[in-house]
Amino acid sequence: MKKLLLILFLSIGIKSFATEWASFYVYVQQEYVQGPWKRTDVLNQSGSNQYLHALQFEELFGTEPMQLASSIFSHLKAFTPERYKFNPTISIFEDTVIIKTKDSIAYLDAVKNELVASFMLNDFKGVKIIQGNNVQLFLLKDISVPYMDLISPSTPIIIPANDSLQKDGIIEVNPPINLTSKKTLDKNYIWMILSVGLNLILIILLITKQRRSNKE
Repeated sequence: MKKLLLILFLSIGIKSFATEWASFYVYVQQEYVQGPWKRTDVLNQSGSNQYLHALQFEELFGTEPMQLASSIFSHLKAFTPERYKFNPTISIFEDTVIIKTKDSIAYLDAVKNELVASFMLNDFKGVKIIQGNNVQLFLLKDISVPYMDLISPSTPIIIPANDSLQKDGIIEVNPPINLTSKKTLDKNYIWMILSVGLNLILIILLITKQRRSNKE
């Protein structure tokens, strides 16, 4: 019994200590109604009233980039499920995220914008979308709407959504609202609680065994 508990403790302990908290941002395309931008003319230059809003999440990750990629895609699908009705397989090759599906992506432009911003602004190099025999590689320059970025409130930035915005796209923004996924945090805390609990059980067993030895 004690050996089994020790094995469980080591397994959960290794998982707990092999991970670390990491903050990342997911960019969701939505209509700009009211917010911190002082130059909404940038939206008019893009030809729509759409923009990419940044949502912050904090989760436990290991060293595999695939964990981050899968989490980003899951958050996007949860936020706008109507855009992600296709069944994808996700892989990474040379820091490029590959989204492959046999289905047709109905909202390709919005999905492309969200995927490229969310992956590339989290340190991936590009996004490749494969629909059947159609293969497309997208970079930041391929985003068709403005996106919010993290800067000092007093620092002007250039939104590199496309060539027309790069010429006259200097705007001032406040940092986006920080939203943390409570469900994700609760889920990840389970591992820490289990690790601490098993540790306490082992300590109690050791103390009990020591007391019995002293009595004998």
